This record gives sequence, structure tokens and C-alpha cells, in this order.
Amino acid sequence: MKTKTIRKITALILSLFILLVFVTACQSTGGVKKDNEAELDFTRWNDLAVGIFKNGESSYKENKFASALHNFEWVVKFEPEWAEAYILCGNADYVTNYTSGLLSYFLWDYDKAVAINSKYQDFARGARYYHEEDYLKAIECFDKAIRNKINTMFAYYLCGMAYFSIDEFEKSISSLTKAIRLNPDFAPSYVHRGLAYLVSGNIDKALPDFEFAIKLNPSDGFKYKHKVLAYQLRGTAYHMMGNFSFAIDDFSQMIQIDPDDFFGYYSRGQSYLEMRDYDNALADIEKALQINPEYAEAKTMRNEIQAGLRAKKAAQ
Repeated sequence: MKTKTIRKITALILSLFILLVFVTACQSTGGVKKDNEAELDFTRWNDLAVGIFKNGESSYKENKFASALHNFEWVVKFEPEWAEAYILCGNADYVTNYTSGLLSYFLWDYDKAVAINSKYQDFARGARYYHEEDYLKAIECFDKAIRNKINTMFAYYLCGMAYFSIDEFEKSISSLTKAIRLNPDFAPSYVHRGLAYLVSGNIDKALPDFEFAIKLNPSDGFKYKHKVLAYQLRGTAYHMMGNFSFAIDDFSQMIQIDPDDFFGYYSRGQSYLEMRDYDNALADIEKALQINPEYAEAKTMRNEIQAGLRAKKAAQ
């Protein structure tokens, strides 16, 4: 008797949660319209799934990928034959989990979409080749997907990432620029285009991309890797320019978002060292080594800092 009661209460709570998501989606979109928004035939699916889908789309456009992923996961539970929902679920999963080194099912989502509709085959193959670091084959598949207008923005984005991985920086910049034109609010494209500019020696073009990525990134209930990366890369650019105080500010922001990222302490320590602030430099390098005791570059820098401290003391 008690078990049945618990099940009824659980089912009621789940129903109320789904209703809340649906109502929120309707409010944010002015109601669920049965039309072809975003080239999707919403008339095929029940209104509840459509409401949750639109809520996911809204979160996706706002760079709230964890929230988007959560919504798309619910959509495919209600409508397991909705291929487009699996594609967007995979996109959100890639940005949320895969790029942060976490367990990700994005390839499974893409394969599921292919099983429903073979038109996604080239894109899914490209994503798998990219994951396997076979970048030339990945680029070939993404090019086919782009020609067929399949998940186009994300295909350009991953194509740009693949070009970057084989040091084709101009082609990487070109692909990422096309991704940005299709979705000007997709922060990861700016981060990685900025990185391509940076390694190409074009700091003046890199900085605006990092700045825009930082402005676009919300706090979405998790340590957002691309925002950390944007601060890290902008700080690196400032360090390369000799603007060490600006670099320290960015590395401090990086540490504030993710205090367990040893590279933030290491990078800030470098900038402190350049300013001959040996005490703060040593404190940061010690923290970096506390998080990652095997980081050889940090050990070398610690020796350099300690030598600087000894020289400073001897000069007093």
C-alpha cells in the first residue's frame, strides 16, 4: 500500500514538472504554434514535446547548453523518433560535457538520428572521425553535410576545429566565421576563432573574439569550460603583449570560475613573475603544483622564482 502511494506521488510530481516546463515554453514563445519554425515540422509531434523542444531551443540560443541538453533529453523520451531533437541533444552534449572532458553521449545521439533519418549520416560520420582524430576524413564528411544543409552551423564549427587540429589556421578561421554568421550568439565559435587568430600571431583580431565570448557566456549551473578558456586565452594574449596586470585580472577571473584548474594559477604566476612579484608568483605556482604535482613546467618556474627571491634578498 505504501509503495503504491509513493508511486502515485512520484507520478504526480513528474506530471507537474512536465506541465511547468511546457507552460514556461509557451510563455517564452507566445504559445506553441504548429508551423515550420527552424525548418522543423512541429505538426508531427505532440504539443507537450514541442513545448519542451522550444524551451530547449531558447536555452540553446542563449548559450545555456546544460539547460538545453536537459530539455532535449526529455523531448526524445516523449518522442523517440524525433531525429532533429537527437541532433540538437548531441550538439548540446558536445559543448556541455565532451569539451569539458566529461562523459558524453553526443556520438550516440547522432547515431540515433541517423537510424531514424539517413540524411544525417555524413554529419554523424564526421563527428565520429573528429572524435577519433582522423581530421581529414572528418572535414570531408562535414563538407558533405554542409552542402546538403545538414546541421550546418555545427558542421562549420566542428570543421573549423578539425582544420585547427591540423594547423590549417586560415581555413579554421574561415569555417568558424561561417559558423558565426549562421549563429552570432554561439560563444564557442568565437573562442576557437580567437585561438586560431592568436596562434597565427594576429592578437588584434583575437582579443575581440575572446571579449565577445566572455560577454555571451552565462553561468548555467556548471563550470562553463568555454568561458574559462576565453579568460585564459585573453589573459595569454595580454601576457604576450606585456600587459601583465590585465593578464593577471583575466587569470584571476578564470580561477574564480574554476578554482580547481591548475593552469589558471600557473598562468597568473607567470605574469606575477614577469612583474618581479616573486611572493605572489610563488604562491600561485605552489597552488598549481598542489593541484597537479607532476607539472614539470611549474617545477621549473618555481626554481626560477626561488632564485629571484634569493637575489632580491641578497640585494637588500
